Amino acid sequence: MPRACFRSALLAATVVSGLALPTTAWHDARTAAHAADAAGWRLVDADSHLTFRVRQMGATMDGRFDRFTADIEFDPDDLDPASARVIIDMASADVDNAQGNRILASAPWFDVANHPRAVFETTAIRPAENDPNPTGDTGPGYRAEAQLTIKGRTQTLALPFTLHVDGDRAHMTGETTLDRHDFGIGGGDADDTVSETVTVRVDIIARRN
Repeated sequence: MPRACFRSALLAATVVSGLALPTTAWHDARTAAHAADAAGWRLVDADSHLTFRVRQMGATMDGRFDRFTADIEFDPDDLDPASARVIIDMASADVDNAQGNRILASAPWFDVANHPRAVFETTAIRPAENDPNPTGDTGPGYRAEAQLTIKGRTQTLALPFTLHVDGDRAHMTGETTLDRHDFGIGGGDADDTVSETVTVRVDIIARRN
């Protein structure tokens, strides 16, 4: 199951602000201050999930990634330094079907031999305004703007998510959609049977260290 290191509250921009002169030193000082103040979070592996859904021959097919890591900072009172970088082990994709798993790992699809990892990295995290969480979850809402790299191709996307923090426990849910052809995913006899649109859902539980 996934393992992640949570620093500061939880989820999903690699933008840092700082304190003096020159600009680089200003940023470095601010970064160091945030690192010193960061509160660690421990992912509850058994309760944290990264899943995907497609349509195959008119029926819904669900899958999951069993291994991913995350480096995350989040403070709802200070979103400027908030960031998330998630690395996904593409070989851990599982659709509960041995033949389907072999197809996913093959070169036309995930090509795990040459591209073993996908990377999701935020560029900004903002409060959600008119951007509800597609999961239907209610609560404090945010929007992570990010770049996703799969098979060496990078695309920008938005991930609306909801975060609940209760003492030392945090629960984050989010959902987004992407076009698999934007990442060169697909080919062979199975390509025409699988929808271009893929729904990706994140459901994470973490506890403060």
